[in-house]
Amino acid sequence: YRIVQGAWFGGIAYLAYFVFPFLPKAELERRAETVAFFLVRFVPYLLSCIGITLVCVLFFAEASLSNAQQLLSDPYGRTLLIQLILIGLALLLTLYALFVLRPRFTHQALFLPVVDADLPARRTRQSALEQTWHHLKQIMNIQAWLGAGILLCSSFMAFYAPPIAFPNINYSNPAASAPISTTPAAQTKQVSDLSL
Repeated sequence: YRIVQGAWFGGIAYLAYFVFPFLPKAELERRAETVAFFLVRFVPYLLSCIGITLVCVLFFAEASLSNAQQLLSDPYGRTLLIQLILIGLALLLTLYALFVLRPRFTHQALFLPVVDADLPARRTRQSALEQTWHHLKQIMNIQAWLGAGILLCSSFMAFYAPPIAFPNINYSNPAASAPISTTPAAQTKQVSDLSL
C-alpha cells in the first residue's frame, strides 16, 4: 500500500518538480512532444497505482473501523477521514489531468507544426498550448502537495492504529475434557456367520 502510494505521488512529484521545470527552456514544439510521449507511457502505470490505492484504503477503512461514528470520534478515524478526502481530491485532479488536459495538450501539440510560423493561427495555437501547459503544471503541483498530505496521514494512521484485539482464550490451562481411557474400545460386527 505504501509502495503504491509512493509510486502514484512520487510519479506526480517527479513530473511537477523535475520534468516540467526543465522543459520550458526547450522550444514549444519539442517540449509538447516530450510531455505528450511521457504522459502516454505514464498513464497505465498511474491508473494501476490509483486502483490499488483505492482498494487498499477501502480495505483499511472497513477492517479498522466497526462503525461510521469512529470516523469522527477516534483519532485513527479522523485521520482516515482526512486521508479519504485528500485521496478523493487527488483522484479527481489526476483524472482531470489524464483524461481532459492530457488529450487537449496532445491534440494541440500535434496540430501546432501543421500551421505556418508566420500565420496568426499559429500564434493562437501557441498561446492555447501555453495555457494548457501552465494549467497542467498547476494541477501537477497541487497533486504533489496533496500526495504529501496523504503520505503524512498514512504515517499518522500508523501512529494511531487501533490495538490488535486477540480472542479471549487462556492458553496456559488446558480445557477440561473427558478422561482419556487407556483400554482400547471394542466393537463387534456380525456378518452372516462371521463375527468381527
